[in-house]
Amino acid sequence: MSKIFLKIFSGFLIVIVALSTLLIVFTYYTVREQYLDTLTNHLKNLNISIKSTVEAKVENKNYRELDEYIKKLGREIHARITVILPDGLVVADAERDPAKMENHGTRTEIAQAINNGFGTSLRYSHTIQEDMLYVAFPIYIDGKIIAVSRVSMHTKDIDILYTRLRNSIITSSVILSLITLLGVFFFSLSFTKPIKSLAEASKKLSSGDFDSKIFHKRNDELRELADSFNEMTAKLSSSFKEIKEQKEELSSLISGLQEGFIVIDKHGKIILSNKSFNNLVSKENLIGTDYWSVLQDSKASKLIKQLKSQYRSITKEIQIADGFYMCSGSYIEAKEEIILIFYNITEMKKLELVKKDFISNASHELRTPLTSIKGYVETLQMEIDEKHKPYLNVIEKNTDRIIRIIEDLTILSELEEKKLEPEFQEVNLTELSKNILKYFEQSVSVKGLKLQFNYSENQLLIKADPFKIEQLLINLIDNAIKYTNEGTVELNINESDDKIIIEVKDTGIGIIKDQQERIFERFYTVDKSRSKKLGGTGLGLSIVKHIVQLHNGEIKVESELGKGTRFIITLPAA
Repeated sequence: MSKIFLKIFSGFLIVIVALSTLLIVFTYYTVREQYLDTLTNHLKNLNISIKSTVEAKVENKNYRELDEYIKKLGREIHARITVILPDGLVVADAERDPAKMENHGTRTEIAQAINNGFGTSLRYSHTIQEDMLYVAFPIYIDGKIIAVSRVSMHTKDIDILYTRLRNSIITSSVILSLITLLGVFFFSLSFTKPIKSLAEASKKLSSGDFDSKIFHKRNDELRELADSFNEMTAKLSSSFKEIKEQKEELSSLISGLQEGFIVIDKHGKIILSNKSFNNLVSKENLIGTDYWSVLQDSKASKLIKQLKSQYRSITKEIQIADGFYMCSGSYIEAKEEIILIFYNITEMKKLELVKKDFISNASHELRTPLTSIKGYVETLQMEIDEKHKPYLNVIEKNTDRIIRIIEDLTILSELEEKKLEPEFQEVNLTELSKNILKYFEQSVSVKGLKLQFNYSENQLLIKADPFKIEQLLINLIDNAIKYTNEGTVELNINESDDKIIIEVKDTGIGIIKDQQERIFERFYTVDKSRSKKLGGTGLGLSIVKHIVQLHNGEIKVESELGKGTRFIITLPAA
């Protein structure tokens, strides 16, 4: 039997029992009071019927005859009649000898009759030792009370009636309650049966059985509920099937990815990984494993901390075992989860290493023969006639250019491979910049340009390698002068929020927006013919970028074609 059925049936049972009890008690006492009133009126009428006889005998003081009359009448009407004088003396009684009875002047009904013209009382009689109902009336002659007639009845007769009445009421109430409970039983059963069916169907639904249906014949709200449940089941079945297909498709897609793929929860546990990642770390069953025990790389830990704090996609190069990977991470804020995808760039890194080694070795091998060529050219220039000197000048110019390229490649190779540890010390940028600008006074004067230096009055100090900062400023200022035909070249240095801002600004030819992202690549030049004419190597800005990164700084460029270029470098202050 269902719990809801027991609750409904128990509730109705309590209500019915309570109402039946109240009904029995209320009915019993109501009928009892009504019966007492009826009986009182009856005794009152008896008093009135004997009034004239009692009045005549009391007036003549025929107390003996009165007593005989009262006893005879009492036997006939089955009631006790008593006549009492105003002073309480009993002169006649239907059941006892008046001479042996005590004074009745203090009886409640006698006092009420004398004082109020009518008296009644339901109490225990000490004379006959039974409960009695008393009704008393005064008897007047010429407006004066000469006696009080009292008619009483034994309550045992009333109690028999009360018992019958109570039994009848209880029997009727029990029968009515049983009939009502039987109706409640069938009502509760008919109400809870469809609910039980709904509960069983819901349990099946929760376990994944979407074929469960509810059929309800009655056309009521429960029928509507059953129809809604069936409709919901059909929609859930369709949605679940669609989600299952999408999940299988996504699982197949993730499993088929050549790139490694993992998902990390907010506690740092791996909750999803594909086969490619398992092969990458040479481990299986990674679910529930701490990510740091698998990705033993400080860059990976730093990447995950950045993702949690910055809530944006971040890409970093990390190393796992002997392989190099470009790790792209995204943070899912709703679930506090992190997705990492690993792109294998090991071959690219090897190729880049081969390229760097080639450049480094080639630069080293070329330096000696080029130095020899330059020496022989300089010797020939002193001995050859003026007619052939232009040819030697061309050879010398191109030799110098190749030597500059090799020198820049060597510097760039050292910066990339970090062969030479930077010698960090406290550098006064203001003094360093003033000394550097002296190198460019002649070249600026020749081109008719203005060279301005704007700096903060505060002492501008940074922790840096002075030689590399000097290289950085020389490259930027030299470029600005080379590519500016008229106007101004500015060097501005200021301090802002514990940062040093270095700005090199010119009014030169400018850079097309599409090319601005590539200017820091090796050998990339905006105007190749102009760069070749000016003796540029295409490596200066690449060197500048590596020096900025070496000092934990940032560099960006702002430029507009025909209006000039502005390089902004941000370095941490000392």
